Amino acid sequence: MAKKKIEDTNKYTVECKLFGGMCRSGKNNVLSVKVEPGSNYKDLLIKYLRYSPHHLKYFTIVMDGETVKDFSEKLKDNSKLTILLPVGGG
Repeated sequence: MAKKKIEDTNKYTVECKLFGGMCRSGKNNVLSVKVEPGSNYKDLLIKYLRYSPHHLKYFTIVMDGETVKDFSEKLKDNSKLTILLPVGGG
């Protein structure tokens, strides 16, 4: 029987469905991310998904059909998020 890593037992799992410029061709656009309890949406984007803090204003995060307005809100275990990064041009 495989043992679960000890450091993962106290972490939350957050499922992130990525769209827009975050998707890579030929790759699955759904990521399962392990985060520390107490982490917020800003932590998810910067610490775990490694986006620049300067780009936070461009992201839209949807959870349970509602747009997240405050990225300082704490994440919940087993959250399912849709993360959008609008594409622009002209």
